[in-house]
Amino acid sequence: SIGDCAFYDCRGLTSITIPDSVTSIGWSAFNGCSGLTSVTIGNSVTSIGDSAFSACSGLTSITIPNSVTSIGKDAFGWLGLTSVTIGNSVTNIGEHAFWGCSSLTSITIPDSVTSIEKEAFYLCRNLKSAIFLGDAPRDVGDDIFDWCADDFVIKVKKVLRDGMAIQIQRNYQKLGMAILLNMVQRMIRLNTLLLIYQVAQVRQVIL
Repeated sequence: SIGDCAFYDCRGLTSITIPDSVTSIGWSAFNGCSGLTSVTIGNSVTSIGDSAFSACSGLTSITIPNSVTSIGKDAFGWLGLTSVTIGNSVTNIGEHAFWGCSSLTSITIPDSVTSIEKEAFYLCRNLKSAIFLGDAPRDVGDDIFDWCADDFVIKVKKVLRDGMAIQIQRNYQKLGMAILLNMVQRMIRLNTLLLIYQVAQVRQVIL
């Protein structure tokens, strides 16, 4: 394993390759490594700890391998990410996992994901779409897509068969209503009617 704060604030670090012998990345292991532009995560890593790569502002792309099952709180917060690939074994995306990644325009959520925690993609201001490859996660925190792009949409990319279609649709209705409720609450907080137009822009798209 790579221990907690192992490379914390090593601003001169530009590239890291995590070997297959590593199974976990600890809390704040690479937090604040602002010069880091390239990260390769080995295929034996199963967990990425809280704030593991937070504030690595030079990092523009990340591939989370299929071995990873959980992404910790604030693991990739406040990065310059334009590309994220989430492996197909991830079940949990932690609170604030990708918040503040303002260059990210699209995210694909694999069908293995069952939980997305509070504000996971909060303040990703240019995020226009979340593409779900399976059913909507049953455990969804508050404000997961709050303060994303005004034309943000949820896209569902799955073949619906038999009785599965009804349950899947119900789960996405729940997710959609949660996002709508967040927007309404925001409207109340800001005391303006202008944000009602943003509510109308949230919609579900079946590919």
